[in-house]
Amino acid sequence: MNRRHPRIAALVALITGLVIAPIPAAHAAPPILPTAPTAITATAGPASIDLTWAAPAYPGDGVSAYSVQYATSTDTTTWISASNTIPNSATSYTITSLTSGVKYFIRMAALNSGTPGPYGYPWTQIYSTSTPTRNGSQAIAYDSNYGLGGSDTATTLTNAGAIFTRVKYRLQFTSGGAQYADADMAKWNESSLSNQAGTYTSSAATISNLRIPAKDAGNTFQVHTNVQDLTVVSSNSSLNVSNKLGRLEIWPWDYGTNLSGLSPVGNSGTFDYDDYPTLGNGYGSFQVFNATDATTMLAWNNHANSNPDIGIGNAPSGHPDWTFAANGSGVTNFRLLIYINIPVTPTTPLNSSVTLTSPANTTYRSPTVLTAATSATGKVTFFANGKRIPGCVSVQTVTNTGVTPNTYSATCSWKPASRGSNSLSATFTPSAGPISTFKLSTPTVTGNRTSKR
Repeated sequence: MNRRHPRIAALVALITGLVIAPIPAAHAAPPILPTAPTAITATAGPASIDLTWAAPAYPGDGVSAYSVQYATSTDTTTWISASNTIPNSATSYTITSLTSGVKYFIRMAALNSGTPGPYGYPWTQIYSTSTPTRNGSQAIAYDSNYGLGGSDTATTLTNAGAIFTRVKYRLQFTSGGAQYADADMAKWNESSLSNQAGTYTSSAATISNLRIPAKDAGNTFQVHTNVQDLTVVSSNSSLNVSNKLGRLEIWPWDYGTNLSGLSPVGNSGTFDYDDYPTLGNGYGSFQVFNATDATTMLAWNNHANSNPDIGIGNAPSGHPDWTFAANGSGVTNFRLLIYINIPVTPTTPLNSSVTLTSPANTTYRSPTVLTAATSATGKVTFFANGKRIPGCVSVQTVTNTGVTPNTYSATCSWKPASRGSNSLSATFTPSAGPISTFKLSTPTVTGNRTSKR
């Protein structure tokens, strides 16, 4: 008999009794979420809002679906989900069952496996300039319809009492390839700051104060504040962020490197995201920062000079905010655009009606014309004894000629398939508004058909 040495036997027993712990699997990296849908539009309908959009600029690890939410203008912090399962191939959606006359803010996101990326909003442009320097009067040269004129968009919205909850700045140019940065953020309030220049007021986000400050009369002010929920999408994808603390340094004057008093704190020896306006002279600053990461998102400085400072992201050398870069003369197709997200107000559904007429008596299997008179354009479906009449489904209305105001009608050729009392009805689906239904008193069908087969 083969016997093991006692020591070998003990070693085998020890090895076979060991429990080998599995090697832990590497943690899967979280998915790269898509950026927000682009080109979002929201159009009021009867107790509804129609949305359209385009795909995100950066799909990340893929778009599995879209999510749409809405909030009322009286409660902008409570977002209600309209749907979070809109197919990733969709480019439109209608929010229904809304209350007519109520103002609704809209936002939507692209999802990856149920996780939403940053939200996008329907934007309304209010200002823009394609001229990176002031004119001889030290005023900004605005683009047509997007300046300070009495019929320009900003003035029209101000007069209408338009409200908003977010602001977006877009800087774009094509020198060195198409470059852009979209930076949107939550609306901010007026605040007070103190530094070596003294105590001064940072203006609140109003339609009027979102114009570009300049040195001409009535347009000299400053916006110097932290902003919440900064979201950025850029041609430089390394700048893409969401839910960051932002900072705005927007004024028409010179500025210094002394710290502003805002937090987080920057470098007192460098022009960066933490400078202060001197409230004198006219160099000019229009800068948006990701303060969380101490990064310039977009910058347009030195508005008074023919060679301004313009850049996206941190400057590659010198000061991070592009101060003294003097690179503007080489920038082509420069444009700065300013947007707000205004709410949409669903309309009141139209009161539509349909009246159905036919002979009181008709003949079995003989063609009989049914006429539906409607109060608006739309489509009529005719029914006999609760069943749709063949060839009489979704019949488009026509406008009756020679009648003022306009009246509309649709017709149907019905061959009664049963004798005796027949119940006729019609449903009318107007081009806008709820469906209307009309039930006719029952005609009597008698006799055999009058013609042979």
